[in-house]
This record gives sequence, C-alpha cells and structure tokens, in this order.
Amino acid sequence: MRARKGQEAVEQAKAIRQEAKRYRQKMRKAMPRVMAGFESLGDSALQEGVLPAKTKELIAIGIAMAKQCHYCIVAHVANALEAGATQEEILDVCRVAIMMGGGPAVAYSRLTMKAIEELEGTRLVSPPSEEGRVDKKKFEHP
Repeated sequence: MRARKGQEAVEQAKAIRQEAKRYRQKMRKAMPRVMAGFESLGDSALQEGVLPAKTKELIAIGIAMAKQCHYCIVAHVANALEAGATQEEILDVCRVAIMMGGGPAVAYSRLTMKAIEELEGTRLVSPPSEEGRVDKKKFEHP
C-alpha cells in the first residue's frame, strides 16, 4: 500500500512538473524578454556565492512558505534535496517560517513535509553533486 502511494506521489509530482514546464515554454513564447529576465535573475540569485546553493535553496523554501506558493515549495524542496539538504535542515526552515508566519506557515509546513516525502529518494531528485550544485533545468520554478 505504501509503495503504491509513494508511486502515486511521484507520478503526481511529475505531472505538476510537466505542466509547469509546458506553461513555462508558452510563457517564454508569449513574453520572451520578461521570462528571460526572470530566469536570469533566478539563476544569478541561486548560484554559488558567499552562501552555498543549498543554503539559498533553504532560504527559498522559507520564502515560498511565506508567500504561500505550493509550486515554489515543491521546486525548492527538490532543489534543496538535490543540493544535499537533509529533511532535518528543511524542517528547521519550517520552524523559522512558522515563527515568522504563524498559522498560515503551519499549513505550508505540511505542504513542505509532503514535498519532502514525495521527492526524497525518488528519481525526481538526483543525488547531491560534490559541489552541492543544483541542475536548474531539472526543477524549473513554475
């Protein structure tokens, strides 16, 4: 039963990702300059710098929770896991988000925990690279 449920979760995550990718392509055609700028901003902000990519992805999870963006949570949980974040680190982000955001952050912590359960150890998340870098093309932000 648990294996079937896990497979359903993976399939649902794939479907969400495919839909996001399809609409991202449509948005690139409809608004090429805006989307190019947005994607460049995201790539620049999340690349290795003073803070490692993993830390930046953890920050992005907290912000996604505060902004109540389910798709953002899923994308950044996947990216954080791929960058080597642990479940405990992501749950620490949830604790801070709850402290800052109150009740709504509790609700989005549930979604964040669900994303960890659905993505951790699946084919959708590659093992962390030695440098802790994330393949941005794999998990595009919707």
